[in-house]
Amino acid sequence: TESPHLAREDEDLLSRAIADAGLHAFGAIFVELWVASSDGLTVTRPSGGHWMNPSFMQSVSCPEKAKEVNERAPNCAPGESLAGTLFKESYRWGGRVMGNRK
Repeated sequence: TESPHLAREDEDLLSRAIADAGLHAFGAIFVELWVASSDGLTVTRPSGGHWMNPSFMQSVSCPEKAKEVNERAPNCAPGESLAGTLFKESYRWGGRVMGNRK
């Protein structure tokens, strides 16, 4: 079992990488990483796998709602919600997911 300290270091590293991706992509306001389960039945946003531009979050009419969207991302099945739909479409059009090599 992985130690909580190592898990936190992994989360911090992922969080920094995702934030860097958003900060260095001109005009980006939100970046997410979603991961498919090994059986392909669930798509999950890992802890630390998201970033929202703080300036954007404060500029919207309801910053609390933007914060909620940034912090809350329920798991979904392929084809459900935006993340699941994008996963399903990527797989359908030959995306390399779940170890498939085409």
